[in-house]
Amino acid sequence: MRAESAAEGATAANGRPAGGFAPLLFVDFAIASIGGPLALVALDALSLVNPEEFYDKLLKPSLGALFISQLVVFVVFPLFKRGLRWLPLVAIASGLMVLGFYTLVAGGAST
Repeated sequence: MRAESAAEGATAANGRPAGGFAPLLFVDFAIASIGGPLALVALDALSLVNPEEFYDKLLKPSLGALFISQLVVFVVFPLFKRGLRWLPLVAIASGLMVLGFYTLVAGGAST
């Protein structure tokens, strides 16, 4: 049997080899840090053509994303604050977000 060196056998807690980095992670970060702002600048330029129509077309999707993101925050909150005393507050807040999203999707929201 051959003896393993300390560097070959060392692994981090997540099972990956210790001491290295993932090159794909760097590429993903580079694409996100360059491509994201470029996409925003392109959308800003596009919005200058007809600002009112751009606003009208993106209002409902952005409002829907807001309701969904808040719902996720409210549902995950009890995982961080253990205890049953938070459940009524979570139920009320989640219900309001579901009601808001339903109103938006059903067409009752005057956007």
